[in-house]
Amino acid sequence: MAGKTRYFPRLVGPRCYLSPINPDDVELYAEWFADTDVIDGLGGRHLTFTLIKEKEILERLAGKPATFAIVDRVEDRLIGGCSLNDIRDVDRTAELGIFIGPARYRNRGYGQEAIGIISAHGFDDLNLRIVSLHVFAYNELALRCYEKVGFRECGRLPGGKYRQGEYHDIIQMYVDRNGLRRS
Repeated sequence: MAGKTRYFPRLVGPRCYLSPINPDDVELYAEWFADTDVIDGLGGRHLTFTLIKEKEILERLAGKPATFAIVDRVEDRLIGGCSLNDIRDVDRTAELGIFIGPARYRNRGYGQEAIGIISAHGFDDLNLRIVSLHVFAYNELALRCYEKVGFRECGRLPGGKYRQGEYHDIIQMYVDRNGLRRS
């Protein structure tokens, strides 16, 4: 699937690039979203979709301006997705979303690089002041990744996420143009 699809580098980093989403990758996304590590990070363990519904979601996302596939430059292989959501032009803010699908690409710096690329796009091309995100306290790898890029905690909702019989904090983080650590 990933090898047959062509991707188009729009925002390029040393190891990965961001490309428009291709809805024909629906089976690969469905496979990733069946992985509890991926879906737990996104907070959607309770969600399940048919392939038809997943394709509809990808088609909708493909039409959004700051939503991208993450592609490994060496293998030209789709490895995840990232986006700037809820872009507010007046406030000049947006919320970051990201995931890395294949386990062998997680905790290897690809997410950190993609976050830096899309955040720089937000500041340099979209004229944003702030990029924010929320992360679940149990997702320690993601927390460390965000901190490495320059995100700082700015709030916490105690026990805001119920997962596997326990309540976990939801941590709000942000980065501004001056705080972003560019690679």
